[in-house]
Amino acid sequence: MWLDLSAIWVVISIVFTWVGASLGQLQLTKVAMDTLWKNPKIGKELLIQTIVWITLIESIVIFWLMVSYSMLKLTSLDFVTAISAWLSIWIPWFVVWFWEWKLMAASIDSLNRNPENKNQVLIFMILFAALLETIAIFWLLVSLQLLK
Repeated sequence: MWLDLSAIWVVISIVFTWVGASLGQLQLTKVAMDTLWKNPKIGKELLIQTIVWITLIESIVIFWLMVSYSMLKLTSLDFVTAISAWLSIWIPWFVVWFWEWKLMAASIDSLNRNPENKNQVLIFMILFAALLETIAIFWLLVSLQLLK
């Protein structure tokens, strides 16, 4: 019985993850294209930033696939543990996503305003994005431990 419920749970969660990541990538692309339209000289630097941000958006998909796989391979899992594992990956991801979105918008705006500081903007962007992703990685580990 649990396998059927867990499979449905995993499919629904993956669909929500996919929709969320797609919407995030769509919004990122819109911001990047609007910025490129305003300042075509920063195309190369903007492309680098956009690739970094798309990679970060995809991290939640990878994290959730790891949790989903761990849920599916268990033969028994109680409801409280399943909810705990799910929340321990989703709540931190929403917090990290919110701050990464703020950081992304600020880094693209900074690049647009001061293209000559592109290297400094990129260094700060990657450093702070990595620190934010660390939070999500720690909670991924918590979620995976709950599923052992």
